[in-house]
Amino acid sequence: MPEFFSYANELLDWRYSEGLVPFIVYYGERTLHGYMNHQGKTAIEPSEINLLGPFIGGIARVEFYSPGPVEDYGYIDKRGRFIWRTNQEK
Repeated sequence: MPEFFSYANELLDWRYSEGLVPFIVYYGERTLHGYMNHQGKTAIEPSEINLLGPFIGGIARVEFYSPGPVEDYGYIDKRGRFIWRTNQEK
């Protein structure tokens, strides 16, 4: 069963941006990140995104855990759809 958890840290901006705020779900060994709205309802389903940025102009920068020197990041819209991603194969 997943365990919901959210906390503030220096790596993320945990304030609402354009009506959405990031949250974390720990699911066994996996860490999933998503966004919720002011009512606490999931707006963007949790996925294996490592870092979530604030929404600015309807888009947010997200990063994925990538072992080694290769960066894996992209930009999503407020529905969670990718606008662009460095690693298009995933």
